[in-house]
Amino acid sequence: MPHPRSVKSRLPRRVASVPDATVQLKPAPTAAPSARDRILHAAEVEFAEHGRGGSSVRAIAQRAGCAQSLIHHYFPTKEDLWMAVGAGIADAFFQLEAPFLDDPRPDHESIRRGIRLYWRFWRDHPTAARIYLWRLLEGATPESLARDQRHHERSAAAFERAQAAGTLRTDLPAPMVMNILAGAILHFCFHGRQIIGETMESEDVLVDALMRLVLAPTPPVPSPPR
Repeated sequence: MPHPRSVKSRLPRRVASVPDATVQLKPAPTAAPSARDRILHAAEVEFAEHGRGGSSVRAIAQRAGCAQSLIHHYFPTKEDLWMAVGAGIADAFFQLEAPFLDDPRPDHESIRRGIRLYWRFWRDHPTAARIYLWRLLEGATPESLARDQRHHERSAAAFERAQAAGTLRTDLPAPMVMNILAGAILHFCFHGRQIIGETMESEDVLVDALMRLVLAPTPPVPSPPR
């Protein structure tokens, strides 16, 4: 496998061009960020650029403008810091998607809103997208796999409720429908510029196309009797 830094040039330009659009929850504009928040922000940018293996606590400390000892005070190891960054991204994502995931009976509008939010999350948080790709390259830790499993079960349950409500197609298992939708959005996020150019005519075009992938078929209207 090439050194993690060599992968940077092959990552999507959209992602590389906005290194500071981090996902960690940030304080109000009038409040100075805490030392822990500065460390998490710096770590997210560093991990996004160089991956877990190619990053160092020293480089993160330089980005955060603090001593390495302060980082170790909050995060004893680099692995602890990597896990904290990943947990922050996951928490921000599921907080955003909560209206759909917690909907007891998802309808068409709920599905549409969930698709739009999922697309916007990856579009607007390029560091999260880069860290996602680094995880694929470097491998997930047991802790992150366990967190992923909990999130997967929560998401799959929401898709099962949408199938039971007659909103989503039922010819495929709910986890497969979920992965078809998520995979299409991620592929478009990472490669859409190469496929359609710099801009889309409308975000609604994308959402409508994705809706057609997963919605339950509309029953045919019976012909009036002659």
